[in-house]
Amino acid sequence: MAEGKSVFPWYQATAALLKRLGGKSVVEVVSPPYGADCGDGTVPLSAAALWRNCGAEVCSVAIEAASGETPLAEPTAQTDSTATKANPFESLSAFDRPIDLLYLDGWPVGTPGYQERHLEAYQAARGRFHDQTLVLVGDTARDYGGKAGLVLPAALQERFQVLLWGSLTLLGRTSPARVRDVLPRVGPPIPDDATFDEAIRLHQEGLAWEAEHIYRAVLKQWPDHPGALHLLGVALHQRGDHAAALRLIGKAIALEPGKAVYFNNYGAALHVLGRYVEALACFHHAVQLHPNYADAVANVGLAQESLGQDEAAMATLRRAMELQPHHPDAVKRVAELLQKQGKEDEALRVYETAIAAKPHAELSMNLANMLLYSGRLDRAANKYQEVIDLKADHADAWFNKGIACQGLCQIEESRQCLDRAIALRPERSLWRLRRATLGPALFRSGEEIDAYRAELDRTLDSRLASPPVRAGWNDLMLAEALPVFNLAYHGRNNRELKAKFASLCEAYFRDQPEPTGSGMTQRRRIGFLVTQRHEGIFLRCTKGILERLDGEDFEVVVLCSYGSVDTIRKEVRREGLRFVPFPTSASGAVQRIRDAACDLIYYWEIGSDSLNYLLPFARLAPVQCTSHGSLITSGVPAVQYFISSELTEPEGAEDHYTEKLWRSRTLLMYEGRLAPVSPVSRDYFRLPERGALYVCFQNPLKLHPDMDALLRGILAADRGGTVVLLAGQHQRVAAFLAERFARSVPGDCGRIVLLPWLKRQDYYRLLQLAGVILDPPHYTAGSSIYDILSFDQPVVTMPGQFAVARVTAAYHRKMNVPELVASSPDEYVKTAVRVANDRDYRLHLRDRIRAGGDAIFNDSEAVREHERFFREVLARHPG
Repeated sequence: MAEGKSVFPWYQATAALLKRLGGKSVVEVVSPPYGADCGDGTVPLSAAALWRNCGAEVCSVAIEAASGETPLAEPTAQTDSTATKANPFESLSAFDRPIDLLYLDGWPVGTPGYQERHLEAYQAARGRFHDQTLVLVGDTARDYGGKAGLVLPAALQERFQVLLWGSLTLLGRTSPARVRDVLPRVGPPIPDDATFDEAIRLHQEGLAWEAEHIYRAVLKQWPDHPGALHLLGVALHQRGDHAAALRLIGKAIALEPGKAVYFNNYGAALHVLGRYVEALACFHHAVQLHPNYADAVANVGLAQESLGQDEAAMATLRRAMELQPHHPDAVKRVAELLQKQGKEDEALRVYETAIAAKPHAELSMNLANMLLYSGRLDRAANKYQEVIDLKADHADAWFNKGIACQGLCQIEESRQCLDRAIALRPERSLWRLRRATLGPALFRSGEEIDAYRAELDRTLDSRLASPPVRAGWNDLMLAEALPVFNLAYHGRNNRELKAKFASLCEAYFRDQPEPTGSGMTQRRRIGFLVTQRHEGIFLRCTKGILERLDGEDFEVVVLCSYGSVDTIRKEVRREGLRFVPFPTSASGAVQRIRDAACDLIYYWEIGSDSLNYLLPFARLAPVQCTSHGSLITSGVPAVQYFISSELTEPEGAEDHYTEKLWRSRTLLMYEGRLAPVSPVSRDYFRLPERGALYVCFQNPLKLHPDMDALLRGILAADRGGTVVLLAGQHQRVAAFLAERFARSVPGDCGRIVLLPWLKRQDYYRLLQLAGVILDPPHYTAGSSIYDILSFDQPVVTMPGQFAVARVTAAYHRKMNVPELVASSPDEYVKTAVRVANDRDYRLHLRDRIRAGGDAIFNDSEAVREHERFFREVLARHPG
């Protein structure tokens, strides 16, 4: 083997270390030809002979860097074995022995995709890694871009550390004490221009791992260099080695005790370790040394907040903002404290004021994130664009703008944004999952729905075949890695898709602690959980239940975001109702909810946002359940029960749920009748003065393409009628529906009126003007059925095969008005036209609805059925 001056020391050091650790199994991923000209001699890329000299068995996987087919090289004298002619990464996933060394090299510099192939190989092999596995990665010197491909950032998240760096990078998990007598003899060779100032520049550019090795080189020559000690400590702190950071920064402080920045960064490491009192003392000392040091003042506020001193923290953080109005950490913490107090609008103004003082990408990003999470999608998308204008390569801004655009039904723009984000950060595999599952909110046909679902199914199967990349709760949450919420509107069985998606997420978090519950035996603790922005529908559907649950048997706890507490407390009249607020971060929420020690958690919704989707995976109570707020099955194995009603579930409905289906004897809401509102004329809504009005009040995303045939039939049968639909908040939705109706209801689409979103009182007024209410197929009315029936309005419905398509029919049967339940599209059209045009028949039905109201309004049986469910399932899980 030729000894290239810049490369061979890494092979030599790796071989020596492999032998020292007793490694016996090597997998090398190389590409033919096996030799590369490094300018100082041809270096063989396959090092099988060297690994064999250490007593190891070698498997050489040869692949092409280009996309498409990946043919393997024929076996050579250098390889002990070669993978089969199948996908080489499949052979890595199926490798049947622990891997002591994974060697990744072999593509010419500049070859498209070689860094991505390195990462794919690493991910395929990682299931066979152990605590002493070594990874040797080629093409990592600054001449090659200095990034160690895409492997380095992934490996550093998985407890690997950099042992050698230069033309190649050697990573390992083994104790430094075991390698210190091997590695110093061979390197790492540091470039001639590696100076302390150069290290600082690299560190500032985000290449902390490169800077780290130059700091070490400086310290070999000058062991008491305080600046190198301090910044090496900062670099280690940034990649999670906080104990080592404290040792190094502590040495720097001993050498130069008058440096405020040293104390500030020492305190930062202490804070991450949870040593808040010591951290606060360090931050205070930094401020004493430098009273106008805004970073240290902001960190004093951070430590005070961590110690529960929110009022003092707010004052301190505002002081930091006086010193530096656009200080990112101070502004963010003040805004989050305000949000914690439920003062979201004030929090937004804090960001806006700071950005007005000085445009700042990070602050604009934080503001955009707050807008996105609060559902203000138009403003969020605009703010993300401002971030991109300031920093075109801000991958997170591109990604989050894509999420906002999807919510705005701007699907093509969403795809472009996500593609740009992934191009900037190709190692973000969760982003790839989000992009792969992206689909339209509305479809033009049932065939289009089926094609999308088939592609989604293939994507999930492909992802399940690969080992998961290590990720945390917050990584999954920020990546919006959750099933498409609109699956419920497709009119299909979603159990398999939801289960596959849950299997993907479950793989990230298999080792959750066993939930213990409250420990009480007589009175059990029931937690009702709702996340931010869903308080309104939660209150509507559960308020009556919360207020009336038996207080002798159950201690009721509301688990909600900090900003939701006041809203819910004002609405729910229950003496002694306890609240456990949690932050918007997934990891923080998990801890707060787990500490509440509930015996049962009722998740109002699972999957309407990333937080309420992820929380059940943490197994936060011995019993976890969900119900009609989640629309359909969650798919999450840790959720044991789905509460439904025998009035809505067809025979065989157990096949629609991954949870155990529990059927209530009645419907699940306790809701009163609405008070009357003052009527208006049709002109108020600019509707035709003559002809019947057929009104559908449902979310436009529920308008399945099968609805179009029903509208076509109604308008053909009633030449003077007008269909009125609500188009929602976004113009793109209205434009899409108008275009779809132009094709599906030709000639009559001009008699379909799309109204913008209405204020509540106007919604009630329009309801009273309707000649008949139309229920869409596949997803019928939910809580809005109480609005409609409060005004005695007849609703024509056609129940489907799933519970979400059978709700209105259940209410009609309970009120004894089965005439409004159609068994076919033809019957649906005939019934709607008759009700809308036959005044006497309509009044007769309205009288029947009014008389049957006692069966559905203020239904105490719904409360008793919830109690029966809680008692039954908790009896199976005694405290």
